[in-house]
Amino acid sequence: MQVANCSCTPSAPCLWQTVGLLEMPVTEEHHHACCAARFEGEKSGGMPSRRALLAAAASLGCTAVAQFFVQLKPGAASEEWHGEEYGSAAHWAAHQGHTETLPVLLEAAPGAALAACRGNDKYGWQHEGWTLMHSAADGGSLEAVQMLLEAAPELAAAVTNHGFTPLHSTACEGHAPVVQALLHAAPGAALAEDANGELPLHQGAGHVEVVQLLLAAAPGTAPARTADGRTALHRAASEGAAAAVAVLLQAAPEAALMADETGHLPLHRGAGHLEVVQLLLAAAPDTALVHTADGRTALHFAASEGAPAAVQALLLAAPEAALVADETGHLPLHRGAGHVEVVRLLLAAAPDTAPARTAHGSTALHFAASEGAPAAVQTLLQAAPEAALVAVGDGMLPLHRGAGHVEVVQLLLATAPGTALAPTADGRTALHFAALEGAPAAVKDRHETPLITDRFNA
Repeated sequence: MQVANCSCTPSAPCLWQTVGLLEMPVTEEHHHACCAARFEGEKSGGMPSRRALLAAAASLGCTAVAQFFVQLKPGAASEEWHGEEYGSAAHWAAHQGHTETLPVLLEAAPGAALAACRGNDKYGWQHEGWTLMHSAADGGSLEAVQMLLEAAPELAAAVTNHGFTPLHSTACEGHAPVVQALLHAAPGAALAEDANGELPLHQGAGHVEVVQLLLAAAPGTAPARTADGRTALHRAASEGAAAAVAVLLQAAPEAALMADETGHLPLHRGAGHLEVVQLLLAAAPDTALVHTADGRTALHFAASEGAPAAVQALLLAAPEAALVADETGHLPLHRGAGHVEVVRLLLAAAPDTAPARTAHGSTALHFAASEGAPAAVQTLLQAAPEAALVAVGDGMLPLHRGAGHVEVVQLLLATAPGTALAPTADGRTALHFAALEGAPAAVKDRHETPLITDRFNA
């Protein structure tokens, strides 16, 4: 049926017609491609061309549309078009796994199977040399990968200018069947390093099936380091992939003791994930007290992430870690002050830390107030009510820090009512901060609301 306007954008003419296809029947399939191309054209500030429409049709699997365009201009199948993703229409079809559309494009441009992106956009440093196999592997289409392997088996080991192989791209996304197919076609790719020294194992470390396949192909890679000193165990731990962590520890238990260039162990990277913490502590119990280059232990990280179960496990392994300050004087309590369950655990382990100050002079109460965490504020006030009167170097009290949060304000004023008028070093009261943050409830709750002018606005 011939229509004048796109069904998804009633006020705009169908793009198939604006490029001169007035006699072409427009179906719902065309409308979907029309809207996708229109969206990409608007983002790039121009009207989509036939090449853009072909790319849209390929990405949506509109085979009939793709056939029409390649008949008009066969070479368009391998021409790059830079939209939200980039590459040729064939790249788009490969990534989306449209195995009916892809042969149409390959037949129209026989060289397209071996064509690679030039990488002319802002991601060019990474994607220059990105082949159809990279796209198919990244998208996870086993059928598209197998089709390309039949057409050009050498693509299994293709490398971008960044050193990325199709195996890197599919491992990163966790596409285990595609990983298996590529390893069968190019087993040596398991040892290929990209420009950052990352192996496919590093990229796929968060996916246990991928890890198992890659270790079976290259067992010696388990402790391999990237350019910045990380192992696959670092990445698996950071992603909270406990099953993958277990497999990697079995392959290379020594990796639990390997720090990256900033002194981070896998335990630091995975400190917010209980199962990961338990596995790593079982493999290397002494790491509970090891600190990074800036002085933080795993307990600092677990507290900061608000992970009470992990905090409890780390305290059980090394209770003295609650007393370890990093290079800026932050204790785990300061880092986790916005999380009441974490605060309770840390105060139970080290009650005297409640009024402790960082190098800048802040207490945990300052941080809890700033984050608007009334339950944590209440717990800290019960442990050290005097902290409500502690000012940092610029004169900021916990009340100033939490002035935009009415429950926090109420708790702090109940403990230290006289602080309502206390000025900072530049003359501002808590009322200034509450007004600045647009917190009417906190403003209204003030016991006193005098007209005070700070020294910068006198």
